[in-house]
Amino acid sequence: MIIRDLINKIYPEGVLESSLEICRDNKLMNQKLSEIWNSGKVGDEFYKDNYLYSAHLLHQLPLDLPASLINIAAHNRYSYIYDIASLFRYTHKNVLDFGSGIGNFGFTFAHFGYNVTFADVDSPHLRIVKALSNEMKVRASFANQFGHTVPATQLSFTKYDIIVCIQVLEHSSNPEELLSRFYKMLSDNGLLILETFFDDCQGTTPYHYKENMNKGYNKPEYWKQVLITHGFHPIMNGNQQEWRLLIKL
Repeated sequence: MIIRDLINKIYPEGVLESSLEICRDNKLMNQKLSEIWNSGKVGDEFYKDNYLYSAHLLHQLPLDLPASLINIAAHNRYSYIYDIASLFRYTHKNVLDFGSGIGNFGFTFAHFGYNVTFADVDSPHLRIVKALSNEMKVRASFANQFGHTVPATQLSFTKYDIIVCIQVLEHSSNPEELLSRFYKMLSDNGLLILETFFDDCQGTTPYHYKENMNKGYNKPEYWKQVLITHGFHPIMNGNQQEWRLLIKL
């Protein structure tokens, strides 16, 4: 099935195209999202039934391709995820994609035969990931994420070999508690694939918690200390001082 046709079954009639049109204008998109956030729908409530935000995740996807080609992380700036998935496929088995969005990172691991748990808030994009997984017949399970927690009863495994957390911490009201949970959920010598923003985005992303900036959240030096404190050691950095791959000590 074509990706667009599958997604149109999840979106109300006409909403996908109108949302994608807004997303083509980044300034307008953030203005609309800011209005939703400032109306009081913050945190999990912001994402529930927020078709515009889900379209924001979708609008760079090749929607007119078959769903089987959803594995798009093999190119551009996320090629390192494809490389990691390929490198560790014989030694690591269970993957948690936390804050999975539209699932492209989790689908990359599924492509290499990993058992993947997609975790995100109840939202249009989580429903899209479920539909894509069913269409692709990948080995996947799902968990509804509430803030920075996932109920243990929803997780398929007590321990994960790899946790993927790409551009999620800035959406969390308590990112340090989230790191503590990751440490407990990872197996010995487990891997954490992590990206987060080191700037305040100048208001262009209203759904990021600005309170974290008061703690020095936007400074790489702060995060280096936080990660060490929570038991993680960086083994691969990105081009902008992002920590992309860490190992549990």
